[in-house]
Amino acid sequence: MKHTMKKIHQKSKKNMPALVLVAIAFLLIISFFYNSDSGMASVETRNVAAVLNFVEQGYNEQDTKTLRSAFAPNFIQHTPYIPDGPEGFISFYRREFANFPNPYMDVKRMFAENDLVILQTHLLFDKRDIGNDYGTGYALVSMFRMDDEHRIAEYWGLTQQVNPYTSSINGNSLFDGAVNKRTKHVMAAKERGDSLHAKKRINQRHRDKNKRVVLEYSRLFFDEGDYDNPKLRKIVAHDLIQHNLNEPNGLDGLIEIFRPLKKQFPDVIANVKQSVADGDFVITQVHYAPRDSKDYTSGPYAFDIYRLEKGVIVEHWDVVGDLSQIENTRIETNTNPIF
Repeated sequence: MKHTMKKIHQKSKKNMPALVLVAIAFLLIISFFYNSDSGMASVETRNVAAVLNFVEQGYNEQDTKTLRSAFAPNFIQHTPYIPDGPEGFISFYRREFANFPNPYMDVKRMFAENDLVILQTHLLFDKRDIGNDYGTGYALVSMFRMDDEHRIAEYWGLTQQVNPYTSSINGNSLFDGAVNKRTKHVMAAKERGDSLHAKKRINQRHRDKNKRVVLEYSRLFFDEGDYDNPKLRKIVAHDLIQHNLNEPNGLDGLIEIFRPLKKQFPDVIANVKQSVADGDFVITQVHYAPRDSKDYTSGPYAFDIYRLEKGVIVEHWDVVGDLSQIENTRIETNTNPIF
């Protein structure tokens, strides 16, 4: 027995360097992923801070110097009625300021993933209307791609008019409801007068899981019209909270609206062009058209915002436009495709 124990001890001693190397490699891998997640959290926070400065100082305070410094030199504009390039955006805003001398962009929610920042805002003609979600102005979802120096390199946006004469059939406005952690964090820092600090790290697995849920919902609901599939009820809450003014709360009410539409337009699917996940929220940019359609001159265009709880979609906001009407506003100095 003593001889056997001695052999085991010698063997483990012999293998000790290899075991140490394996342990070091494991720790380095863990450290790499932790630091890369932490580094991306810092990048996202700085990107959000840059976009907020663009909105609050450049737009709300009408500071042309801030507007000019916010853009990368090769900035790409995808809104068809705004000229391409930084100066095109600035000249557009100057005209807006002349027509509406007291405008205000009221930020409701903000999201970020990697180099993308998305804002959900209430674009007001007069900042005295702040807080009036059913008043005038536009619901605006903006998507910014940021460069390595935290400047705006590319922009997509979609507006929907806030009509005071349109009532909500679900009792909710376009803007109320739950607010994500990032927005709460930023607003709290602003109230304290503190600078923004990044989260310790990003849970990318959680983000990717939520994205998969939303894409599966999109496939079952919009692409296949498989409304009786039990899986649909596992990933969408029966008491879904709805912020589209024309759609009822609850999954059953939504199915009741879309079932006849799917029969009328069986080839139309949700072509998801971009998806961004931040915490429990997923935002998609969607073109509702036949699969892989390259005709970007017609069909509904939307930004959808989903909130999830434990892998289930529980709340939804959107901004919807008609591409045929949007394309009619295109100007000669912007030839970039809308997606």
